[in-house]
Amino acid sequence: MTLALAAVPSPAHDVARWVLNRLGPELWEVDGLLDTAILRNRHGHEILIQADGDELTLAAQVNLADNDDVPLTTIQEIQPLPTGPGDPAVTELLDAVRYRLAPAYGRQNVTHAVTVLTAPLLATPGVLDRIDEAGGRATIDIGRRRTTRHTVTVAQAQGAAPCVGLTFQDLSLKTAQEVVRAALIADGHTIPAPRDVAPRVLRTMLDVARGDAPPEAVTDSVADPGYPEVGSGPAVHSIVGLIAEIGNGLAVRVRLWIGPVSIETATTVLYAYTCHS
Repeated sequence: MTLALAAVPSPAHDVARWVLNRLGPELWEVDGLLDTAILRNRHGHEILIQADGDELTLAAQVNLADNDDVPLTTIQEIQPLPTGPGDPAVTELLDAVRYRLAPAYGRQNVTHAVTVLTAPLLATPGVLDRIDEAGGRATIDIGRRRTTRHTVTVAQAQGAAPCVGLTFQDLSLKTAQEVVRAALIADGHTIPAPRDVAPRVLRTMLDVARGDAPPEAVTDSVADPGYPEVGSGPAVHSIVGLIAEIGNGLAVRVRLWIGPVSIETATTVLYAYTCHS
């Protein structure tokens, strides 16, 4: 922390400290001057925080084309000014940094994308297994070699930002629900936190995303008719960009295929996976 930040108190500096405490000072640091604070991580991603009245503006300046001849693009988020470190608004700021602003740096090229996508994996010991990158593509393997492997694939077409595909081979129903909910929310859908862990809940989330059910259907505690009996095959449910294969039996396991999605959505999904697996 610089002397400038410590010696010149301002709401932006206070908020930057609160967010830093939640992000983890081992990965991020805070700097700043006057009414601007800067969150900077070890990969060189910088997020500016400025306070104006009861609002905060967070901004990341990113060269989306990975070309020095192209001017930087500013990606902004406006959030309410928190009143203290325990204010729920701090969580909203944390989400803005983790899921939208910092991941935007991954749009520049595959190498940047891999750096961004591995951030939630590196924060959880034993999750990241291997990274293979070559020829404008990359594969990230998740999980120990002796267990079922999940895979993240990154590819970039010429003139476009990298896109991501995620394959989860064997998830608990609880983890699958959280991963699917994160993916759908990142895609702009309203998906309430479910009360139950049940195959019906996972199916209903996809129904809501498809427009076939209202959001409150996710929280309804009802029986789960129509689920495959033991001995029958798995049930497959899908929307564009997401397929869920739900197994049967007492210990329900789920396979998920998600993609192609943006770096921001993929990062959100990986945070959900690491937090709930």
